[in-house]
Amino acid sequence: HGLGHLTRALLEGVVFALDAKDCIVWSERDPIVLHDVQDLVVVQANGRILVTRRERASDLKRLLDAMPAELRDLP
Repeated sequence: HGLGHLTRALLEGVVFALDAKDCIVWSERDPIVLHDVQDLVVVQANGRILVTRRERASDLKRLLDAMPAELRDLP
């Protein structure tokens, strides 16, 4: 983790954040860089990157179900 001016965050993987607040970041492979953002959920997994506002995180299942098959069913 690389941190600079990051407050109240949950981080997993290679993450660098500068002036980021209240973010949840999870990366299984690729580095993620955040700058001057707040209240985000960022997930890199299974060849996809998902970004949403924290307040909408409870809608992720609905989003995944609505994704076109060519995105949802990547190997």
